[in-house]
Amino acid sequence: MDKWILLFKLEMKRVKNSIPSMLIGMAIFIAIIMGLSLVSFGVQKNFNKVSSNYQIALVEKEENMYTGLVMETVDSLTTGKTTFQLHHVGREEALAGLTNGKFDAAFIIPDSFFDDMIMGRDTKLEVHYGGAPATVISFVIADLTDVATNYVTLSERCFYSSKELLQKRNVAKGDEYDVALTMPFINLLLERNNIYATKQVSTTDDMSFTPYYICVGLILVFLLLGLQSSGFLSKHQRDLERKLQVAKVSSFYQILAKYLALFVCYAALYLCIILGIFIAKPEYGLRALCIFPVLIPICAFLVFIYEFIENTANAILTLFVTVISLGFISGYFFPLSMLPKAFVKLSSWTLTRLMLDFAQDCMNHQGWIFHFLLMMLHAVILFALTVLIRNYKLRK
Repeated sequence: MDKWILLFKLEMKRVKNSIPSMLIGMAIFIAIIMGLSLVSFGVQKNFNKVSSNYQIALVEKEENMYTGLVMETVDSLTTGKTTFQLHHVGREEALAGLTNGKFDAAFIIPDSFFDDMIMGRDTKLEVHYGGAPATVISFVIADLTDVATNYVTLSERCFYSSKELLQKRNVAKGDEYDVALTMPFINLLLERNNIYATKQVSTTDDMSFTPYYICVGLILVFLLLGLQSSGFLSKHQRDLERKLQVAKVSSFYQILAKYLALFVCYAALYLCIILGIFIAKPEYGLRALCIFPVLIPICAFLVFIYEFIENTANAILTLFVTVISLGFISGYFFPLSMLPKAFVKLSSWTLTRLMLDFAQDCMNHQGWIFHFLLMMLHAVILFALTVLIRNYKLRK
């Protein structure tokens, strides 16, 4: 035990030499993550504006029966009410509304538009943009066009299919049966709210914006801090390690000494970050303090990488690529809802996802024991693999 204590003190002295580079690296990583968070915050604010209710002016010289039908149909849609509202106004009022911000866009319908459309003639709508982005209005137009085209196509198929079926069967009173068959379809067609369901997907996994990026930021900072810890982690003195093993300081205790030295150093840096968060937002600082256990698997992961790959440059490159890749499939940079299903299934088994789930549990004051135990299981497995690798390399 005395020999192990001396080894631990030696490892602590070695890790102290890496603290200046760690502090510089930590400052750089925090600055980068804060910059990305500010950009994301700006995108979130713009998204809130983009997802707001747009006011659309509909201009027609003489109100047509089809125009009224369109407006009644749109007004009856639940999803349409959260996206845009149509207003039947005159041309002058529409253009003035675009200027003063009352309307976001205006559709000016030519007098013969619906008659031309029925006859198959190409007549163009006049569209004016106000405060709404052109891309948003374009998407609305494209979606409405696709929906109308699909409904017309399906309606024709239904009507002709039912007529053909009745003719083949030589059914008497074909017209009555034709109406009986097509009316349920028409009712279903017009009750569009029963055809689809809407689901609001959170980009931050049911957390508010700031706590989510605190969780992601803390985990990423200490994972990437392993790049700056290479001076401590990648220096292997195999002759000394073999002598220690002969002196009955096994590979387990050698790895334990290095692991604890790194953990103590990271814990001190973590508390410095938490102090800064606490000064800025006391409520977030207290909750972020509960995320402290993520350092246990992080340190085990870093020690494993540098023990497995002895060459410093290769270890740094492998660590960087691994962290970014795991962060990507774990939803650190994009919501899981935007990723392929295969990535979502894979992420549930990754250490990075488990750490984020644990951090979210702590932030939301939810049951955290399950994710904590899985996280510790990963840490134990990584530690055991590191010891086995050390044993193998000392026997060579």
